[in-house]
Amino acid sequence: MSDTLFIPYAVFCDDFLEAADGTVTINRIIDKIECIEKSGPLLRRRGDLPVLQIKYAVCFKSDEPITGLQTELRCTRPSGRQFVAGTKTLDLAGDYKGTFLSGELSLRPEDNGWHIFDVLVSGLVKARMVLNVSVQRQTSTEKLGVAFGFGTREK
Repeated sequence: MSDTLFIPYAVFCDDFLEAADGTVTINRIIDKIECIEKSGPLLRRRGDLPVLQIKYAVCFKSDEPITGLQTELRCTRPSGRQFVAGTKTLDLAGDYKGTFLSGELSLRPEDNGWHIFDVLVSGLVKARMVLNVSVQRQTSTEKLGVAFGFGTREK
């Protein structure tokens, strides 16, 4: 593998667009998501938690062509548990032309706090993305207010 492999960006974002000439436009880079758990105060089942769809964009570049580059996106939750969010084999053209890796991952936010996403190349961490996930519980009072057409009161 080339010693000049690098990753100029690795981000979570609202959206992205890759033009025919290979340039990439990234809209609104994000590092924090807040969501509401819709269960009672005593219930906390995995099924009560929303599944978040999060877009990401990673760019790989190298000076020489590389074929069969093994990439992996691995998440470490605030609890320390890890899971592999995805893997892909890439071919890089070399000459510092970008190879754009993007997609949408599904994340069930089991823990509040910083989720660390490592971008691995051939088993080595080459970049890191962070995402702070905050799960707020919806109280019974808020549920009743919404059911009757009332919003929550600002304090």
